[in-house]
Amino acid sequence: MMLYNGEVFYLNSDQIKGDYQFINQEQIKAFDSQFRNDGIQLFEILNHASNQFAKIKLDNDQVTIKCYLDEIMSVMREVFENSDMSFAFLDKINDVMIIYRDIFGKRSLIIDYDEKLQSLMLSSSLLEESTSCFEVPSNSYLAILTDGTLLFKRFDEIPSQIRFKKPYQAIQNQNQDLEHIEQLQNIKQLLIDSVKYRVQNIPNIAFKKEEEFKSIDEAIFTDADNRPQVAVMFSGGLDSTLIGALLAEVTDRDVIIDLVNVSFDAETSADRITAIFSYFEIKRMICADYTKADIQSNETLIQSLIAPKNSHMDFNIACALHFASKCEGYLFNDTYFESEHFDSITKKISKCQDDKQSQNLSELKKTDSKAKSYDFGLISQVVQKVDPKLYRLEDQWIKSSSKVVFSGLGADEVFGGYARYKTAVERGGIQEMENEMSMDLDRIWHRNMGRDDRAISYNGKEARFPFLDTSLMRYLRDNVDTKDLCDFSDFRGQGDKKMLREVAYQCFGFHFASKFEKRAIQFGTKIAKQTNIMKFGSNRKANGKAQYQKKNK
Repeated sequence: MMLYNGEVFYLNSDQIKGDYQFINQEQIKAFDSQFRNDGIQLFEILNHASNQFAKIKLDNDQVTIKCYLDEIMSVMREVFENSDMSFAFLDKINDVMIIYRDIFGKRSLIIDYDEKLQSLMLSSSLLEESTSCFEVPSNSYLAILTDGTLLFKRFDEIPSQIRFKKPYQAIQNQNQDLEHIEQLQNIKQLLIDSVKYRVQNIPNIAFKKEEEFKSIDEAIFTDADNRPQVAVMFSGGLDSTLIGALLAEVTDRDVIIDLVNVSFDAETSADRITAIFSYFEIKRMICADYTKADIQSNETLIQSLIAPKNSHMDFNIACALHFASKCEGYLFNDTYFESEHFDSITKKISKCQDDKQSQNLSELKKTDSKAKSYDFGLISQVVQKVDPKLYRLEDQWIKSSSKVVFSGLGADEVFGGYARYKTAVERGGIQEMENEMSMDLDRIWHRNMGRDDRAISYNGKEARFPFLDTSLMRYLRDNVDTKDLCDFSDFRGQGDKKMLREVAYQCFGFHFASKFEKRAIQFGTKIAKQTNIMKFGSNRKANGKAQYQKKNK
């Protein structure tokens, strides 16, 4: 028996080995992730392995349960590396239950285990309050024998094929200019492939023909009828804007791409402003606007979804993702782009960009305040308020029918987007930054994935993460020098995720989105400000690590 939650997008056939003791490699080679049920196929593979182990151990007492588990783990980690899954396989033949969560932990799995085996609960979310529950770690297996023995193994690092090589060595290129252009094109193609794999099994989604050109404008329709739909959690930043463009690149003209932008202060939310400008370079946006009252009325629900996590920051992030994944709100009014108001703020932002580029870097480093005042990424300081009535179609409240929402999570860990990477470089050079990036990927299951999956899946949606594609990561590790991947001697909004920004600008022509700085969802949507005032009385007193507690009325 198997309980399974997830998707297998494609297999890494290069990692299929010919010396499996228990796994049938022919079953793996015949795996069809597009047209056959992936859960059934995975069950057949595990069931065959179970029977083989039972037969072999009768004749060879050197073959242990650990050998059996290690081989299954090896196949899951290496061959099924591009899968978003968690499962529990009850192997009655060998008296063991095998519990597994993918290498990045993209599907939530919580366990509540009694040491005396009086009770065992497995769930994607917490069913009742418990002090003994925990999230099953990613990149590991947990096996429970019928005699009560627990076998647990977690690999210390992400799989070797997507790790940085140690020690750090610069990648030498003969023709650097030509090589760089080729790298950008290769990254673009790998991102296209990643998105295509993650959209191909959505019902009724069709791909464009090879000879058919489809502009981004044509990908977005203003009428939400029965056409197939796919949604993007859209902040207007670099990552989500690229995902929207990539979806437009691969899907048929009839596929509706909904860009869902959530806000808890529609007038001053920085994410709303960046979304408007990035939408100007794409099209069709849903303005998902909520208030403090919405947060308060859903407080208990959000707290139950993030459990066993309970910090103020966890609540803020999960709340924003929960409301965004509802995929409903006001349709954006395209005529706003023809207004004098849009023209005036466009000029302000363009001037801000020109000022920033002309400012000497050494002068900017002298004072933080000066750097911030010229930072193109801090767009909300240039455009402090936009009345949502100027751009919302107040009579057109729509709800996307998409069951899949795409997320840009993983782009910062893969392409080097966090500010602390700059600190790592200053502390110990490129090697130290690579260590920090690897550590972030290794702990993404604990910091993000389980919590986010629970917040999103409550709405009947499944999140997919194109930037966490191992083929993409493998290419970057083998072919791109880390100092070219990101350059923290440059400005915020330019040096961080430098290569991804160049893909956005040179391959897709995104003038605005390619220069927006990274901004955490809790700040960009303004939910942190709302809950900080609710819980701490002001922004200044807030502590994101504090336990989130609902106030009694």
